[in-house]
Amino acid sequence: MFKMFREVNAKLIIFTIAIFLAGSAAGVAFYSALSAGVAPDSGNIFDIAAESDDSVLSAEGAARVQQLGKYLQDNYYLPVTDGAIETGILRGIFSSPGDPYTAYYTKDEFDETMERTHGELSGVGLTLSANKDGFIEVMGVVEGSPADGAGIRKGDLLISVDGTGYSGEQLAGAVGAAQGEPGTEVVLGISRNGAIKDYKVTRAVFVTPSVAHEYMKNAVGKDIGYIRVSSFNDNTATDFETALKEMNDKDGLAGIVIDVRGNAGGLVDKAIEMDDMLLDKGVICYAENGKGDRIEYATEDGKLTDLPYAVLIDGTSVSAAEIFALGVKAGGGGKLVGETTYGKGLIQKLEKFDEGDGVRITIMQYVAPDGEPVNGVGIAPDIEAPQPEGAEQGADSDAQLRKALSLF
Repeated sequence: MFKMFREVNAKLIIFTIAIFLAGSAAGVAFYSALSAGVAPDSGNIFDIAAESDDSVLSAEGAARVQQLGKYLQDNYYLPVTDGAIETGILRGIFSSPGDPYTAYYTKDEFDETMERTHGELSGVGLTLSANKDGFIEVMGVVEGSPADGAGIRKGDLLISVDGTGYSGEQLAGAVGAAQGEPGTEVVLGISRNGAIKDYKVTRAVFVTPSVAHEYMKNAVGKDIGYIRVSSFNDNTATDFETALKEMNDKDGLAGIVIDVRGNAGGLVDKAIEMDDMLLDKGVICYAENGKGDRIEYATEDGKLTDLPYAVLIDGTSVSAAEIFALGVKAGGGGKLVGETTYGKGLIQKLEKFDEGDGVRITIMQYVAPDGEPVNGVGIAPDIEAPQPEGAEQGADSDAQLRKALSLF
């Protein structure tokens, strides 16, 4: 049905409290020297690194790091353990590229991350991502979830969980802290328009379908199908196919609107499957690494409808949602309506090391068929349609939806 590269459990790193994560395995240079478990003031961690033929630190650099670690212990107003310094060094290595999606996890953090990848989850119903400014941003709120009921909104910044502050590079820790047993309470520190407020939220187990559909009329009375895709999980493509086939068989339908606004991504292969149901054969995008390796993502022969359609996008269409939109644009399918997408076009993987700790690391980026990167750029709409401030999606005030409906 389609051909593409699929990273093992290729789930992009957008942390939802019902969460998707990327998985895989590969080596990380320099790790073994720094995880040898030797106290910093013994010098061995840095001596091992500096003496290695392929060390990323010079002898002078290793000595400087050791010197500053000792300085911290001697001058900080509270005790700083050797283990805390070592963990800080490891975090610093993986934060050095300046990529908010690349991070080091302690053993406990890694175990918590893997637990969130499997099984039933209890949480608050937030889709969270490290944003470009280094904060944790709320990319979406599950309708009817505890966070929704508490009044947390898309675009808010998560500053703290139960009084502990978190930055964008500590995303995994924030997600783990927000989860917990159903019925227990968690206090989320939220920043909105510069004002910080604590929200007390009761955790719950909940399941929300990723695809919903209904029928609408546009301003001139034509019947239009509407499909809302809120995330890309294991069932998304199947549920989308069911809705699309139903609409294709409905008499008198003038067109279809597919809404991926507020969609924080998930499984890219499901986005490609959806593209395959809408497009003729063709290349959607490529995944590239820094070594010139390129992997092709393409649709084959799965087109299910000839009905005209439009895709609604905005700045909270992220990751797999952007690849879906890029496929529609590159394949000459329906029109993209709304605002430029978020611009998260990177592929991460998780690796666990023998010591039990691990990393999340960006290994590739998505580019359009013409070579234009997705990351930091986003996918621009064919038809610009700003949303008035305070307007709600799907409501009478939804100018973007009205614009999409008017195309048919």
